[in-house]
Amino acid sequence: MVIVADNVAPASGEDEARAGRDGCRQGPERGLDVLRGLRGRQEVRRAVAGRLVPEKGTHVLLEALALLPPSLAQVRLRIAGDGPDRANLESLARNLGIGGRVEFLGHLSREEMERCLTGATVQVVPSIWAEPFGLVAIEAMARGTPVVVSGAGALRELVEEGRTGYLVPPGDARALAGRLAEVLAHPDGLASVRREARRVVSEAFSIEHAVDRFLDLYERVLNPAVATR
Repeated sequence: MVIVADNVAPASGEDEARAGRDGCRQGPERGLDVLRGLRGRQEVRRAVAGRLVPEKGTHVLLEALALLPPSLAQVRLRIAGDGPDRANLESLARNLGIGGRVEFLGHLSREEMERCLTGATVQVVPSIWAEPFGLVAIEAMARGTPVVVSGAGALRELVEEGRTGYLVPPGDARALAGRLAEVLAHPDGLASVRREARRVVSEAFSIEHAVDRFLDLYERVLNPAVATR
């Protein structure tokens, strides 16, 4: 899964302290490093979380990052997670000339991961395989976090374009870059998407709704006459 955390605000001492509190991981090589040298400038921080395997499409996001216009050169990508594709992704970032804008955080605890996810304003799920369910996107929508997802598998059924999130063709870095540029350029326009995404998930994926669906299913199995009504 891929999270894009776009915290756009003037960098200050207070911002640095906040980053220390809710950053993905603290340590001499992480945490505030991404903020150093940014005083008086706007910063956009992105974080990526998930298992680093080719089918998750993290390489597509790296390529999209490299294609963003110069006006979004302040974007920083933070990758939380590990996997067999990590070395390839690190190499790709360097080859694309964005190595200095990408931070690999490695494996995070559940608590650290939640801090990353909670701070996200846009979550990207760029999978290039047919996701069977899309739990990551559902969790983001439940938080009220707008999602940009590839139209692969269940993802294209979960997200309604422009209403509960945004769809891009799987594996299309240029389309992803274009959509992210639009979203980042008009963050105020995301309020309605946040509200609608949260509402849809609360109605369709709540515990109460799931229980009702299971009870209905059991009743239909145990009483076939119900299914014919």
